[in-house]
Amino acid sequence: MPCSDWGQAAYEDSKTISGLQKRNDKLARMLCHTLENCSHLQGVEKRLSPETKEWWAEHQVLDAKEREKELLASAIAKLSPEERKAVNKNKGL
Repeated sequence: MPCSDWGQAAYEDSKTISGLQKRNDKLARMLCHTLENCSHLQGVEKRLSPETKEWWAEHQVLDAKEREKELLASAIAKLSPEERKAVNKNKGL
């Protein structure tokens, strides 16, 4: 099934690297949202293309790492300056 997303509007938005990155990020968010909301359905995994399965597995790992970073940053933001200093001293352990 040949698929493309290169209508005139998409072409105009994608003339630059930053335009392509924005478009790529938007499509990744859309696919992520769709797969998260369909993952509970029986047999969905079997229907994904090998390329999509690979992307989804990698994306879930990256998402988990990003959530971990956000959680850590949120926790550190709640610390007092002295506590932050102690955490920074113990990072090397």
